[in-house]
Order: sequence, then C-alpha cells, then structure tokens
Amino acid sequence: MTTAHNPGPVGILATTIAELPNPTNLRLGHYFVSETDGRTFHVVRSVTGQHIWKEVPGTGGGGITQLTGDVTAGPGSGSQAATVAKLAGTPLNATPPTPGQALVFNGVAWIPGAAAAPDLEAVLAVGNKSGPHDVLMQAGQAVDTDGAAQLSLGTGNATSIAMGRPLGGAADLQVFINQGGAAFVSNAGIQYSSTFANRAQIRLNAFGNHGGVAGVTAFKSRGATVTAKASVLAGDPIYRVTVIGVTGDNDKTPVAGYIDLSVAPAGVQPLYVASQYAVSLVPLEGPINSIQEMWKITSQGVPCLREDIHHGPNGDSVTVVAGVTALGPGGVINIPNPNIKAKTRFTLTVQDGGAVPLGSVYVAGRVAGPGGSFDIQSTNAADVGVLVYWQLWEQVTQ
Repeated sequence: MTTAHNPGPVGILATTIAELPNPTNLRLGHYFVSETDGRTFHVVRSVTGQHIWKEVPGTGGGGITQLTGDVTAGPGSGSQAATVAKLAGTPLNATPPTPGQALVFNGVAWIPGAAAAPDLEAVLAVGNKSGPHDVLMQAGQAVDTDGAAQLSLGTGNATSIAMGRPLGGAADLQVFINQGGAAFVSNAGIQYSSTFANRAQIRLNAFGNHGGVAGVTAFKSRGATVTAKASVLAGDPIYRVTVIGVTGDNDKTPVAGYIDLSVAPAGVQPLYVASQYAVSLVPLEGPINSIQEMWKITSQGVPCLREDIHHGPNGDSVTVVAGVTALGPGGVINIPNPNIKAKTRFTLTVQDGGAVPLGSVYVAGRVAGPGGSFDIQSTNAADVGVLVYWQLWEQVTQ
C-alpha cells in the first residue's frame, strides 16, 4: 500500500506505483511514500509543461529494517514496534512492576523491586521539601554529616530546632537513641541507651558572663494541650528522679527508688504553689515494688522520718529507725531492732503524754546484729510509764 500526502483536498492511495492516478489531474507538491521500498515520489512540472511523478533522490532502499542494542525493533520492513531492552547495556527484566515499586539493579539486570532507603546525604540532596519523607530546611538551618561521622543539626545562624507537633497541639512525640528493644521502652519522651561507661548521662554546660545556672527545670500543668495552663493539684509530682535496676534473677526491672519534688497538701494557692521534698526507697527486706517514702521535708522545712517499714507478704511491720516507747518496771525497756550495730548512735528525748520523769534517760546496753536490741533506762527506777522518743543514726562509711 502506498499513500500520497499533501495538505489539500486530494488523498492518494495505491498499492503499486502503476496504480497512482494520472498526475495531470494533481497539483504540484502532491507526494507519496512507498511502504514497499521506502521510495518517495512527488508531482512536478515537466519541461513540456505537464504534471509528472518524479522520484525524490536518496529515498528508497527499504529504510531501517532492524534495531539492536538498548532499543530493539524488527527485523522487518516498514513500521516496526520498538522495545527498550537494556539501560546502558544492562538488561531490563520484562516482569511488570506493581504500584510503589522502583527499578532496582540486582547485580545482573534491572528488575521491579522496593527502593532502598536513601542515606541522609541523598535525602538532603533534594533541597528544601515539605513532603512526608523529606527534611524541611530553612534559612540558617542545616543537617549534615562530616568525615568524623558526627551528625550536626543547625548552624551558627540557627536559633532553634523544632521537632514534633506544632505548639498548642496534643504532643506525643518520642525520641529513641540507641534503643535496645521493647523491654526498655517506657513512656518517657527521650530515651537513650549506651554500653559505654558514663555515656548514659546528661551534662549541661553554662558559659558566659552572667548569673544563669546549668541545671534541670521541670514544669507541670494539667492543661490538655501544649502551652495550655491549668492548675496543679495537691500531691502532684512536679519533678521526679526514678531509679530502676535489674533483679538478681537477671530478668525483672522493678522501680528501686524515687526523689520527688511535689505539691504540698493545701499547696495550690492563687499566686503560688507550695512544695515538699521526699525520698522513697525499697527496704532491704523487700518485696518487689515495695517502694516507701522514707524521708521528707515539708513546705515549712520540717523534716519527716518514717518510723516503721512495712514489708513481707503479710504486710507485717518492723520499727527500725525511730519510735516512741514507755519505760517499764524499774524504769527500763528493751527494744528489739535488727538494725543495731556496734557503732549505732541514739537520740533519746522524753515526750509529753506519759509520766513525769524523775530521772534522766540513757541507752543502757545493746546487742548488735539481725536479732539485735537495745535498752533504754532511767536513772530513777520509779520512772515507769515515761514516754521516750528514740532515733537511730549511722555514720557515713568512708
């Protein structure tokens, strides 16, 4: 089939050159290309003034019959479908891709597959983007790596680095650094793990000719969103240090102690919040999670000492630190106490509410060790029923 082309009202179709219409009736410029051999003819005026068909020099010969290499086509004459078979000489796998797949080199050919996560430099190379997987960079800010494998956030021009949700939102962002596994994931916002000695610490350095301090500031509001202010309640911990250790079976991780700064009873006032300080510990007798408040300073500066420690499966209590007792017959009382040691110190004071003392009280003797005890005695044997407050003290071991 041959087809004649020319902008105009006449279209010319023929299967052979002999079938072409008499050019006398055609206009100058009409042409056709032979699909058989690629030769091109067009209508021209002869020397005698007639319209004739004339072959265009350089055409014909059948055209390209086959393509090889990265793009293949044919063999065959005329129009042939082309296929991209390689990229720079590497074969392209013919498996159709699925949505989300990328072109991945498997060492032999290009195949459909999951795109590898780009490294930091590749992500930053895209420039300032705001998509869900891009790094947002603004003037004066940078995220980069150097030869020492140190990650730098910000530059000398950056004044802040923001992470998480915008101000005023319900913020729940958590940051994990060297996180070791689900067993060590808590509700804390920033969690850091390290096997390097003294690395799992926070150090704050303050420089400059000013009166500012290096330290930790804790803020507490019961507001539902960030920046929302709502009054705290009595007993609310404002600042707490929590300590946790692995038990002797190398398995459990119970809380071992607290240091608290909390809102004092009746401490929420219109213009201020009164605070109290406390130390809570797990007694030597246990059991697990038996943390108890041992020592406290009230908002008035009054020290408070726990006088009995509850422990054991039955909730039994043993008085080991301090207490009030009444002198018995002969003005003497024996007090069992497993914490008595050879150098334990005692404080004794007479309390109101009992008999009026006739003599002075003192520690008359002791038995050290787990089954230990000590005697409180008056210099006057008639001091029966006198109430005596006692407290133990120990030296700091150097």
